[in-house]
Parts: sequence; C-alpha cells; structure tokens
Amino acid sequence: MIEFNLKEWLTDHSDSWKRVEDELIFTHATGHTSILLLRDGWRDDVLRPKSACLQAFYENFLGASIGDGQIIIGTPVMGGLSVSHNFRIPDLEEMANQSKALGMPIPETREVFIMEACWMFLYAIDQTASGEALLRYDRDFQRVDMLLGIQPVLEDWWQMIQAEPKKQRNNETH
Repeated sequence: MIEFNLKEWLTDHSDSWKRVEDELIFTHATGHTSILLLRDGWRDDVLRPKSACLQAFYENFLGASIGDGQIIIGTPVMGGLSVSHNFRIPDLEEMANQSKALGMPIPETREVFIMEACWMFLYAIDQTASGEALLRYDRDFQRVDMLLGIQPVLEDWWQMIQAEPKKQRNNETH
C-alpha cells in the first residue's frame, strides 16, 4: 500500500509465523497476533478497487488483522471474510458505508480500506490530480490528514504495543 510490503513488515516485527490454511499468522513478542489473508487463486466474488496500490495488494492478499484486530485491512471479498481472530473482516463496501456513517467524507475518488482502534481512525486512498494519496480520517476530531504511507501507521501501532505490559496468552490456538 503506497509502495509497502506488509508481509515483510509483519515478518520483521514477529517472533514467529505460520501458515494455517489461507492465513499467515504472525506472533509478536508482545503476545499479539496478526493475520494476513492469502489469496490463493482466482475468485469471482471480489470487488475491484480503483486504486492501483490496492489492486497490487489484493492480487496476493485478501485483507489483514493486525494486533488481534487493532488494525483491520478490509477485504475485497463481497460479504467479508471470517478470520481465526474470531471476527469477520468487512468488505470494502462495508468499510465505505461504516465510514460514511461515522462522518468521513467519501467522494467517488476515495476508497476506504483500513480501520484502526474500533473505527477511531479510517484510512483511504484518494485519486488526486497528482496521483494516489493516502488519507487518515480522525473520527473524534472530524479531520482528514494526508499521510506519506502505511509504514508510519504500523510503526506508531508497534511503539504503542511495545509500551504495554506483555499480553497474557492462555494457551489458545488460533
């Protein structure tokens, strides 16, 4: 997303990872887990994003749940996808509809694809005269800011969870 390799970032920020069916599950030193949904083959139930960045991402992946769902990358699969974090990742149309309901301006040129902190922050790609731009909408302040890329968003999340006490895991398997 905006020239970013999410799989590489998750690998670099994890102690281990494994593949379980169509999920790559990354375990972080904090005890949090992240899921990257693999796109293995052709699907005819997929929405086609307008954004070249999103098209490139969705050629290989069908969404993600980062940090047990603290950050969710929506899926192009109509109706959403259930993941082993025990919830459903919304599809891109659902992401846009929820964003509108929360007050984010969504012109035709804008595609919402990331939700962070229970819809506190929403991220979208906007088509501008100078190319694609990444935008962050802050629900509390009702404000839209342009960002340089996804990596600073993930790094901010990473710094936040590093400051928390280590998450307790009770031998659950996902």
